[in-house]
Parts: sequence; structure tokens; C-alpha cells
Amino acid sequence: HLDSQPAIMATSLDPTPSPLHIAAQDGEAEHVRELLRDEGCHVNRQAQSALLPRGIMSKDTALHLACKAGRALCVQMLIEAHASVEQPTNHGSTPLSLACVHGQAQCVRLLLD
Repeated sequence: HLDSQPAIMATSLDPTPSPLHIAAQDGEAEHVRELLRDEGCHVNRQAQSALLPRGIMSKDTALHLACKAGRALCVQMLIEAHASVEQPTNHGSTPLSLACVHGQAQCVRLLLD
């Protein structure tokens, strides 16, 4: 999934998901760790993700995606890297609300600690 130049992709400002978004969503903890080591990594970067089938666009951070998918180790690493646990999507969903809606109890605990 990841581009051969993750540092460049992780800091890009285009609206598509970065390698950090993809790695966090897929639970690729080692890739997340590697990407977070880059000083230019924008941990709170929002990407436009289509919520199918309605085609609604949602500005998700890597933390939003990891919480929805129940990727607890990635959630922990993102929190430790100072990802915002309060940042809402453009629909008002926070990482905590998404973890709750998707039944991700371990992620909820990490966000509340």
C-alpha cells in the first residue's frame, strides 16, 4: 500500500489519504511507527474519504481511521505522537465517537486514558 517515498507522501497537502492514513486504517503498526518518525509528518492531516454508498465526503485523520477500524496499537502510537483526540471530521465525528459507534472498546479506553 505504501509509496516508496513515505516521508514525502505523509506530508503532502492533497486531499487524498496519505500512507499514514492507509497504514493506520490497515493496522500496519511498523509502517505507522516509521512514518511518525519523520519530522515533517502531519499527524493531524485530514484527507477526504468517501463514505460509500452515499458518496458523502468526510475529512478523516489517521486517528479517525484507526479508531473506526479498531487498530488499537496504531491508535496508541498516534496519540503518543500528539494526534488530536478532539479534532472532528467535517460531520462532527471525533475519534472517540467513531470508536464508540464502531464498537472498538480497546480504542475507546486508549482515547479516555
